[in-house]
Parts: sequence; structure tokens; C-alpha cells
Amino acid sequence: ARMMPGLIGNLTIPIGNALATATWEGETDEAANTDPTVKKIDLTPQRLAAITTVSKQLLMQSNGAAEKWVKDSLSRAIAVAVDTAVISGNGANITGITAYSGVNDVTFSGAATKAKLWEMVSAIENDYALMENMTWVINPDIAAVLRALTVDAGSGRFVLEGNQLLGYNCIVSTLA
Repeated sequence: ARMMPGLIGNLTIPIGNALATATWEGETDEAANTDPTVKKIDLTPQRLAAITTVSKQLLMQSNGAAEKWVKDSLSRAIAVAVDTAVISGNGANITGITAYSGVNDVTFSGAATKAKLWEMVSAIENDYALMENMTWVINPDIAAVLRALTVDAGSGRFVLEGNQLLGYNCIVSTLA
């Protein structure tokens, strides 16, 4: 994901789905025009709000702990809503990564294997992704399977260890 803070109003951005081609030319030859095929994505501002009702008794608490608890609860509600929208959409006007057309799919017909995981990495690499920024987002059930999937016989290492999956950062979330 690419963050673009500070935008104002609607924005249409081109997304390349076929890179331009570089061509070798003679010293005085005219360079060939190789325009990439592009599609566009329209970005529109969205509004997300979180509200709650608090009692007079809660408001009377003077040490700030109750106010902090309310603020933390509201902040968590907003964070979960944003993460859910980014991953799977909000059911209205935000599509989300998993529902967006054109995102690579790798079909697993059986149990997870290292080969299938590397096939997923390959699919992303073939789209010229910035691999140094790649992060997996998986749910706890998949994490449990990958924590038990050995790297190889005898090493005592597993495909998912800590927050690393095949050498890339990995986030385990119930929202995935």
C-alpha cells in the first residue's frame, strides 16, 4: 500500500499494468515511442466517524484514566474500521485489496506448501512490485498452519517464525 497524506478532494491516478519498454537505438536514430498500457483509479475522500455515549459518573472521574479509556476505545474502533476497509472493503464505496479485480490469485488445492508460498511471491515479483516493502497479511488460522510448516527436515525452523514469513514481514490479523 502506498500512503498519500495531505491530499485534498478527488484524485485520479494512473496505474501501470504494462511497463514501458526501453529500446536500444543507434547514435542518431529516433527513439521508439513505447507508451505503457495504463488504467486509472479514482480516489475520493471518505469520512469515518466513531462516537460513544458516556455517563455523568464517568465524566466526573478526575484522574484522566476513564477519559483515556474512552479515547483508546474510539481510536481502536477507527483503526479496525480502516484496516477492514483496506483489506476487504467497507461494503459500500471502498473496495479493499482482497476484493479488487486484477489482484493476483494463487489457488491452493490442498495443504499449504513452501512451493505454493513461493509461487505467491513470484506472482507479485512478476508484477514488478517493490519487494523490499512486501508484507504478508494473514489470519490466525493460516498463521497456525505456517508456524507448523517446517523450512526443511531437521533444521527445526518453520516457514513463519515471529513476524517473518519467507524472509518478509508478516502481520497476523483477524481482519485478513
